[in-house]
Amino acid sequence: MSQPSLPSSLLSDPSPGSFPADSRMPSLHLKRVRVQLYPLESFPNGAIVTTLMNTMSMYHDTVLAKVAGNNPKYRPLIPSSLHTRYTKAWLGKHTQYKWAARVLELLRFTELVIEMCLRRKVSEKLRWRVIVIIEVVK
Repeated sequence: MSQPSLPSSLLSDPSPGSFPADSRMPSLHLKRVRVQLYPLESFPNGAIVTTLMNTMSMYHDTVLAKVAGNNPKYRPLIPSSLHTRYTKAWLGKHTQYKWAARVLELLRFTELVIEMCLRRKVSEKLRWRVIVIIEVVK
């Protein structure tokens, strides 16, 4: 049985750090392939997914509220609280209040992602300035 032919770029001399020979495999020494593993904080995947899910949920709530408001037969299963009725009245009458509430919700959803990106990209002094500005806006 002949040995499989591999490109010469993959073959190298055995070195102390090379992989151990396996008795089931032909005795070929391959160059080590370096795989870059990113630390968990490099890509805030969980925070981004959470932010996207919350944003989509907010959008869907807005669409469902419009559909329910246009349907004359709609009655909620649970009666609304006094605070909910007060907030809905403000949302219906004042467009500035509605947009300010949406911006604050989006800022609350994206705050963690913004802070994680700032931690990797800018100096600590600028990062804290932006964090303070976000908190003042909230």
